[in-house]
Order: sequence, then structure tokens, then C-alpha cells
Amino acid sequence: MTNQVNELTRKTSLRKRLKNASVADLTKIRSHLDDLISEAEEKERAERAKEAEKQQALDEVLAQARRLGLSGKDIAKAATRSTSTVNKRIYEVDGQRIEYAGRGVLPKALKAIKDNGDDIESYRVE
Repeated sequence: MTNQVNELTRKTSLRKRLKNASVADLTKIRSHLDDLISEAEEKERAERAKEAEKQQALDEVLAQARRLGLSGKDIAKAATRSTSTVNKRIYEVDGQRIEYAGRGVLPKALKAIKDNGDDIESYRVE
């Protein structure tokens, strides 16, 4: 809680800050506070509803997994993203070995070969 909120939650501090406020000012403040309370309550309700929806979905998934005889390890294995390995091709240009997977920016030496109209595959070692 911030110092300002902490101060406003204590009655004596609130009284000290608002001692010169008129009834009209206090009524207006109360109206604003009522609006803020309503907004906060609605936000909390929405968050609880979202959490309940998530929990219901999780319960349904777990029930389905049990019916199919899936273990936690099976689910964890399916949830982990498999990464594909990229086979790098090795080229030799002027005695220098260059690795290139065919993705991204073409290395300068290979780009120079391609710009000259030559086939870079003729420089491939493997």
C-alpha cells in the first residue's frame, strides 16, 4: 500500500486532511469513492470469473486425460515444444570454411559468389 492510500485508510489522517471540507465537498468525495468501489468490485468479479473459467477448463482436460489413461509425463512431453534442428551446409571459399543453414542473411563470401552469377552449391563441401 502506498503512503497516500495508507494515510487515507486511517480515519484520523482522513479527518485531518478534510477538516476544512464542506458537506457538499464531502458528499462529492463519497460519490467518487462509491464509483471507485463499484469499479474495483467489478474488476475483482471479472478476475474471479476468469480464474474459475481457467480452473474449469483445466479440470476438463485432466478428466479427459484420466479417461484416456495419460500420465503427467505424457502431458508434459506433449506440452514441450520440439525444436527442429537445422542442418548447416558447409562451403569452402578461398580456403575458408563457411557454415550456412539457408536461413537469414547470406554470408558475404557466398553473396559475392552469387552476385557474380556463380552457383554457391558448387562451393559446398558436403
